Amino acid sequence: MVMHRLLAQQIRQDEPLPWNIYDSSSNLLLRKGFILDKHIHLPDLIERGMYVELSSIKVSLDNEGRNKHQFDPWRLWEDIQVRLGQVLKKPATDGKFSEQVQELADLVRLLSERSADVALAAIMLMEQGRYPVTHSLHCAVVAELVAKRLEWSTQERQSLCCAALTMNIAMLDLQHTLCNQATPLTPEQQQAVKSHPEQGFRILHTLGVRDSAWLQTVMEHHEQLDGKGYPRGLHKPSESALLLRTMDIFCAKVSPRAHRKPMLASEASRLMFTVEGRHENNPFPACLIKQVGIYPPGSFVKLGNGETGVVFKRGENANTPIVYSLINETGHGIATPIKRDTSQSPFHVLAVIPRCNMMLKFDPRVIWKSAVQ
Repeated sequence: MVMHRLLAQQIRQDEPLPWNIYDSSSNLLLRKGFILDKHIHLPDLIERGMYVELSSIKVSLDNEGRNKHQFDPWRLWEDIQVRLGQVLKKPATDGKFSEQVQELADLVRLLSERSADVALAAIMLMEQGRYPVTHSLHCAVVAELVAKRLEWSTQERQSLCCAALTMNIAMLDLQHTLCNQATPLTPEQQQAVKSHPEQGFRILHTLGVRDSAWLQTVMEHHEQLDGKGYPRGLHKPSESALLLRTMDIFCAKVSPRAHRKPMLASEASRLMFTVEGRHENNPFPACLIKQVGIYPPGSFVKLGNGETGVVFKRGENANTPIVYSLINETGHGIATPIKRDTSQSPFHVLAVIPRCNMMLKFDPRVIWKSAVQ
């Protein structure tokens, strides 16, 4: 059975356990219905490792999803991010690494299916403090959404998502350094970047990954159709690798660096379409725009009536999102955000506002509290 390691946020003391809980060797620790009272030191149990069957926790999350007051996609996003950091920085050497990553891929897919707009908004709005981990999660979410739109099979999407989550396992420390580095790469850094797909392939294989599609996607995710990619200069990378490369570039452009501000998502989408989409064998930039929209959730926009708001969800067309207005036409904050359909006059989008220009602070959880699909 595939197991999911529990996080502290997923366990409530003084309430009956919703699942059987096992140790790392799949031995039963606590039966469903057992109550963890205040005398039990939960942090010690979490540190030792508490596991549930992945199918059981997915059912639990599905049930929560039917009750919008309980299901919290933002918490799920944070849980995945925290767990991914743990899995990548201290990968299991007991053969369980592959299962752990597949668990996370399942949760990414669940989040994307249940609350796709929240997942996209999190890319635009959540802090980037752990960029190497966060970037991989961003790529996994967008790749999953695009692959689902293209009707890829569950197994194809699983392999793709696992590749996205682990594509930079060989350069996590370097990636963190480069994120905060304003100077050009040194020759040593350039070599490390060019070799990281092959090194990542070897690391993953050593850790027990045997999914050939996963491994190939990691190996080829920087190859280009013109043969100018790396590490092997291929002209025909796998379809999965080409998709991941496209999402990798887009997510990198909309994320901040020490030496530059993040690119507006609308600009990044257009650039992806004109540059990456010029190759007739790369349909993914066009699909990206259709799936994410020109104004993805979490973008800030100026409306035709003078209001400024945040994109709440994608509309029927890529350029007509649903927006919640936060600032009125006189520049004052709106106490209760107002929902606007930008396909209707006079609420069309006039311009995109850079996040750094938004002086008004707000809690995105308040806006998206009912955004469960």
